[in-house]
Formats: sequence, structure tokens, C-alpha cells
Amino acid sequence: MGEVLDDYFSNKTKLKDAFILPGKDAAPEEIDAFLKRMDIPKSAEEYKLNAKLIPGKETTDTKEAAAKSMADFFKSISLTKNQASKVYEQFAGIIKGANEAEAVKQKALVDSFEERLLKDLGDEKNATETKEYFKRALIALGDKKLVQELKDSGMLYSTSLVKALADIWKAGNTDAPIPQGSIGRDGKTKEALPKSDQFIQKYGGKK
Repeated sequence: MGEVLDDYFSNKTKLKDAFILPGKDAAPEEIDAFLKRMDIPKSAEEYKLNAKLIPGKETTDTKEAAAKSMADFFKSISLTKNQASKVYEQFAGIIKGANEAEAVKQKALVDSFEERLLKDLGDEKNATETKEYFKRALIALGDKKLVQELKDSGMLYSTSLVKALADIWKAGNTDAPIPQGSIGRDGKTKEALPKSDQFIQKYGGKK
């Protein structure tokens, strides 16, 4: 009898703490009670995902849209608030890692630009003139957004693009490419696309 009573009270405690899934005919109150007990919000907004945790240069609107999209997804698969928070943190971490990897790649492109261009063109004089032609081609375009896109994508430091735009500009201009600012290399530090005075005036200088 003692064992029977022990089993009874043990099972009663387990049933009290058990999560019973609402049936297909469950009343709205039963469903709400179940969701509350499971810590599953009734709406995606209740996850309260902080868009500011998403790293990167995207606009606030873009980040908020991404956070909303993720909240909608979390709700669609019925994640608890704690689960959603953990997944969201991992998502932000992945984005941060990708951004850091891209920053390393961009730095490598900038650091190696002068050396790659010199190797492609064969001597310092050709490299210097090509850079100046390229800068003047960008000045002639006058599109700050395009220059920023080229920089963000790494194409600004593509020797193929630099040579191509330099040749296009040179084909339509007979002026000698007299540098308008310091473009020498000191042997210790290498500057990718040193800015001429006109370039600084047009694009706000190097950041």
C-alpha cells in the first residue's frame, strides 16, 4: 500500500508539471494558457528583438525590417522567447563575423594595391600615371555613390578596373597626368590610390 501511495503522489506531481498540448477543439483560453506556460508569445512583436544588435552599415529601417522578418519566422515555428533570443544572438554573431571577414579582405586589397598595380604595369612611372588617370576618370564621373559602391565592393582596388578606366579617360584627353598631390611611396607605408587635390575636393578625402 505504501508503494501504491508513493506512486500516486509522484504521478500527481508529474501530471501537475506536465505540458498538455491543447486539442483541436481547445478553447481560446486554453490555448492562451498553454502559450503563456510555454513562454511562447501570442504575437511576433512580443519577442521584442532589438534591431540595433544587428551589426553592419545597413540603415536603421533595413535592420528593423530584418528583425521583424526574424520575429515573424520565430512565431511561425512557435519558438519560446528564450529560444528566439538565443537564435537571434547567433544570427547577429554570424553577421558580425561576416563583416569582420570582409573588413580583413578589404584591408588586404588596399594594402596590396600599390604592389599589384606596379607588378601589372612594370614600372613606377606607368603606375603613377595610371593612378592619376583613374582618379581623373572618377572625378569626371562625379558620382559619389558609385565611388562608394566601388570601395565597398573592393572594385576600387581592382587593378583591371583601374587600368580600364585610366585608358578610357586617356583616350579622350591629351593633358599629361601631372599629379596634384603627393603620390610618392616612402618604402615603409603603401597608400592605395593617394588622393589628388581635386579628388579630395570632390569626394571628401580618404576615410
